[in-house]
Order: sequence, then structure tokens, then C-alpha cells
Amino acid sequence: MATEGTLTPSEYITHHLTFNTKAIGEGAFWAINIDSLVMGVLLGIISMALIWMVARKATAGVPSKGQAFVELMFGFIDDQVKNIFHGDRHAFIAPAALTVFIWVLVMNSMDFLPIDVMAHFIYAPLGFMNGAASLLQISTQHLHLRSQCGFL
Repeated sequence: MATEGTLTPSEYITHHLTFNTKAIGEGAFWAINIDSLVMGVLLGIISMALIWMVARKATAGVPSKGQAFVELMFGFIDDQVKNIFHGDRHAFIAPAALTVFIWVLVMNSMDFLPIDVMAHFIYAPLGFMNGAASLLQISTQHLHLRSQCGFL
């Protein structure tokens, strides 16, 4: 039995899978991880806003670094879709592929952020810290995230 304050590996995994989770049906599949959903939507809004700002400032001449990066992303996704799908790719397939690519890129980039800095300077003033971490800073750790992104 684990002493107080320390968790065994199985207790840690159980806590990790059920932390900040709301059941919406029967079974483990029908559960929503609140922190993953909040961080996923927040990162989606931030990434859409950044691309929108770059698109508003786009020029026909020499592109800025941000415009070049966005054009590189669009070109990469368009080439991938063109090689795989031979129909009207701009109606649904290319925008869906671009959305998934950007979402995965941003969610994986979330792992680069310093967790301690986020906990003390962002989450504590907003009231998300109640002695212990009550919001997972890196929400991509949840295994249920893949199914939740499908519902969005």
C-alpha cells in the first residue's frame, strides 16, 4: 500500500485517466476531460486568430516570416491532398486536412511550454490552482483527447 502523498504506478495512471473528468454516459468511453477540452478549444481559437492575422497582413510582394510559414503549411497540405485525392479537393478534403494538421501541430507544440511558469503566472491568478494542480497544464496527456477532438 502506498504511503500518504505518494502514488503507486497504478494509482497514478488511474488518477491521470479520471482527473477532471465528467461522465456523459455509461462506460469509460463516454467521459469528457474538461481540461483537455478547454485547452483544445483555446489553442484552436488562438491558432485560427494567428492565421487570420497573418492573412490580413499578407502582401503580394516579399512575404513576411509569418506569411511564408502559413504559405508553406498551406502548400504542404495541398500537395499531400493532391497526391492522394484526385477529385475536388478544395471543397472538403483540403480544409479538413489543414484543420487536423494545424490542430495536431499546436497541441504537440503545447508540450514545449514550461509547466511551472504556466502554473504560477497563468493558472494561479485565474483561480485554477487550489493547493494542487486542478487543471492539467499539458492537456495532451489525456488518452481520451483523440475521441473528444472527433466530436468538435
